[in-house]
Amino acid sequence: MAVRLWHLANDGAVTWAEFAERAARQAGLNASLIEPCSLKSLHLAATRPRYSALAASMAPCFRPWTIRIARYVHARQRLGTAA
Repeated sequence: MAVRLWHLANDGAVTWAEFAERAARQAGLNASLIEPCSLKSLHLAATRPRYSALAASMAPCFRPWTIRIARYVHARQRLGTAA
């Protein structure tokens, strides 16, 4: 039997900087401290594609990533383990 690997993702596309800013705001942190930067400025050893959003094309997407961040932060705050 062939084994298949599925990458599942939340609905929507976002940059790492946008993700970090949204997570910071949701957690009540100062999102203005996050500084977006280009891939080139990171001087990474491996070449990275300019656009590499993870998508779930083989299965329905989960809820939007913005909702998932809110639920995660809320759960951490409820447990007393927020940032």
